[in-house]
Amino acid sequence: MNILSNHQQDVSATFGAPGTDKFAHIDWDRSPGGLPVIRHCITWAQCDIERVDDGGDHFIVIGRVTVLGEMLQDKPLLFYRGGYLSTEHPRVTPAQAELENFLTWTGGDTWL
Repeated sequence: MNILSNHQQDVSATFGAPGTDKFAHIDWDRSPGGLPVIRHCITWAQCDIERVDDGGDHFIVIGRVTVLGEMLQDKPLLFYRGGYLSTEHPRVTPAQAELENFLTWTGGDTWL
């Protein structure tokens, strides 16, 4: 798993577009375990797959992190309800407000 920075929308778009070899035009290296790590991503994680659920037009993969890469100081790339959001700018859309409320929910447990 790679956590993209907010400067990597092009990488996200590549992986969201049709095609078979998503890594052909992406700069990447191998993790110590041999898995692809996208260059300039915020961090990466090697996971054991716990289960795969059907998400309709995609799959939801639940994994247990076994190795976590070094963290870079950058902002994450966020994609929510069909568009990219940034933590750099003030909330300007209802979707950003909804996402912030979801991420900071404290129903007994604190998310962030």
